[in-house]
This record gives sequence, structure tokens and C-alpha cells, in this order.
Amino acid sequence: MKQVLVIHGGDSFKTYDEYLASLQAYELDDPRMPRGKGWKSLLGERLGSDYQVIAPRMPNAANARYGEWKIWFEKHIPFLDEKVILIGHSLGGCFLARYLSEEKFPKTILSTFLIAAPFGPGEDGHLTEFVPHGPFTLFEAQGGWCTYTTRRMTKSCRSQNVKSIAQHSQLQPYGSLRIRIIL
Repeated sequence: MKQVLVIHGGDSFKTYDEYLASLQAYELDDPRMPRGKGWKSLLGERLGSDYQVIAPRMPNAANARYGEWKIWFEKHIPFLDEKVILIGHSLGGCFLARYLSEEKFPKTILSTFLIAAPFGPGEDGHLTEFVPHGPFTLFEAQGGWCTYTTRRMTKSCRSQNVKSIAQHSQLQPYGSLRIRIIL
């Protein structure tokens, strides 16, 4: 059985006042309306019995802090098998890119999927603490197959061969990741 660890998205603000302003401005959907299942909740069902999906709820997703997520993520590592597939969605993708660039992961990563990760701080800098600072040498060495997806494209690379980034303006801050386009 293969294990898949999914790190969900969230939001992060530079200041607590910005977070409070965001809460004030947020338009709430009618909470009485039933919600459909999203892709993360259906992943285990769709992958089948050969996969075990682990999806920890990361702390304070509405105003996330990298240090808090790092502590919580590391608490889950002992429960992982020796080989694992990592998926980071949105802010979770930024988190994995930074973590794997800075920390030695004690398991073998078969592949890393970064799905709709906002690579780079927002215009107001609100994701700054989740943005990887590079270099990506450690990520290259341990990240397995790396796939980055956006709504418009999917890009993939083999970590051992990563040297330079594909020409995509959103990704240029991540200087050492070479990504080839899969069509």
C-alpha cells in the first residue's frame, strides 16, 4: 500500500489587523446549504485500496504561520511509511516547497505534487513567510518526481536532474527547479 500525505491550503496575513479586516470583508455563504465533497475528500476513494490518504488538518488555516505548520507537519512524520507521496494544495504547496528546501525529510519521497501553489508573496506580501527562499538543492535531492500544476498547465521535473527553472514568470523566484511541461 502506498501512502499519500496531503497538506491543504489556507491563507496568511502580515499582521493581525489585516487578518481581522479580511474576516470583516469576507462574504459568508449560507451555512445551511449542503457542501459537495472536494477532490481532497474523494482522493482515497478514487485512488482505491492500494493507497492510504493522510490529510492532517493544519493549524489556523485562516491565518497560517509557517512555524506552526512545520511543528504540526513534523508530528505526522513518525506515522508515515518509509516511502510516501506528498501533495500540497495552494498554501500547502508553498509549505512543502519551503520545508523540503530547508529540512531533511527522514522518509523516501516517491513524488511531490504542488497543486495551485501561489509561488511568490501576494501583491501585499501576505504569503511571505511561506515562500521558499532557495536554494533548492535539498528539495532536488529528496523531492522525488515533482509536479507543479496551475489551472492552465501542469509542469513536472525529475529532482535528480533539476538545474534551471522553466521560463514561467510565476515560478522564477524558485530559481533552481527545472520543470518540463507535460501536455
